Amino acid sequence: PASAEVMELFGECSSQPSPGPSPRRWVQEVAPRVGLAGFTVASITIDRTASQVVNTSAGALPKLTLRDQFQIYRSTIAKQNVLMFVQYTCTREMKLALDSLSVAPAISTMLACGSLGVPCSSLQYNWAIQDTYRHFRQAAPESPGLLGFLKQKVCPGLFWSFSRAAFATGGGLYFGGRSAVALEQRLRAGGVEPSPVVTKVLASLSAGALCSLATQWVHNVTLIAGRMAVRGEARQAPHYTTVAFTTAWREM
Repeated sequence: PASAEVMELFGECSSQPSPGPSPRRWVQEVAPRVGLAGFTVASITIDRTASQVVNTSAGALPKLTLRDQFQIYRSTIAKQNVLMFVQYTCTREMKLALDSLSVAPAISTMLACGSLGVPCSSLQYNWAIQDTYRHFRQAAPESPGLLGFLKQKVCPGLFWSFSRAAFATGGGLYFGGRSAVALEQRLRAGGVEPSPVVTKVLASLSAGALCSLATQWVHNVTLIAGRMAVRGEARQAPHYTTVAFTTAWREM
């Protein structure tokens, strides 16, 4: 899902907290931004992914109607919102911790986004995929226990989820900040005093959109891996790393 521009827009991964923030200040200053970004991205993810799941179903799913989209959204927004809040909170804290160790900003951003993307983004993808199939009464075979949950909800497309999170989200966050600084410098050189909010929004949206577009093929491979898990395909289960790539290459 294209989340880099929204994450940077609300600043939950890029802004430094106040020195020694108390729990109360964290709740007042950080949680609202993380929560708003999480809700926004969760909503976008459900809306976009449902239609893309149908498009990559190889004809197994019927055309998606507005009623279908609303029903899928209503039944999944709560858990997706909680997942995004947890992911963005942990990503933010991990990035700031790496920054405090003098890790290069580009590396700390990509490590934080990619590492949290392994469980969270993969779960987000597979929830969205499997909930869309379940809506059309094509539920994936259930696996009991924690190990079964991980195999069914987290493992499918795990490598591709990491790649998407690291390069799309991480890349968007890193280049969004650098682009904002460069844009402000260019505007000042031209005699224009820029608005920090406007330049940050424009730069972040542009960087996020470009990084998301550059990794769209990774997104499609992840959808194919999720489809294979729903259908219970045995080849390379439960991760479907290379078989999903070759299938996506053949079908796309």
